[in-house]
Amino acid sequence: MFHQFVAYDAMGKHMEAGELSERAIMIATYALCGFSNMATIGVLLGGLSPLIPHRSKEIASMSFRAILGGTMTCLITACVAGFVVQSV
Repeated sequence: MFHQFVAYDAMGKHMEAGELSERAIMIATYALCGFSNMATIGVLLGGLSPLIPHRSKEIASMSFRAILGGTMTCLITACVAGFVVQSV
């Protein structure tokens, strides 16, 4: 989760310098604000494994695919937002 704060801080510096258009800011915000980060794997494993301990190996094996799916969903959402909103 820390890397999201670093990314938002870097984006803020680029915004202050006037290097990003309003549309680029919107697209980057959609791309950054998802739950597709490595800390989510810990939340997934820590939250589901105690509930169903006999399936913890299965949860662990699917966690990478879940993160990959979440990342793809965030990026697709940013692409659709950029496509739909042509000017902000």
